Amino acid sequence: MVTKAAEAGDAEAQWELGLEYTSGQRVKRDYRQAEGWYRKAADQGYGAAQMNLANMLSGDYPPVLEDRAPARGV
Repeated sequence: MVTKAAEAGDAEAQWELGLEYTSGQRVKRDYRQAEGWYRKAADQGYGAAQMNLANMLSGDYPPVLEDRAPARGV
């Protein structure tokens, strides 16, 4: 249900789906997927998603940064 609403553009559902991917609840934990859903909600001005995305990108979720290391040439 949340996935359909998220795919339809519902910012709150996108944030919730990001939470599911972050925690591994009902889906396999995937920080890249979480980041993507948080970003979609954040782009719509959803404050909680903006906060989660900022936390991910500031280093609170090292796996996200580690995944990007090869792309950055680090």
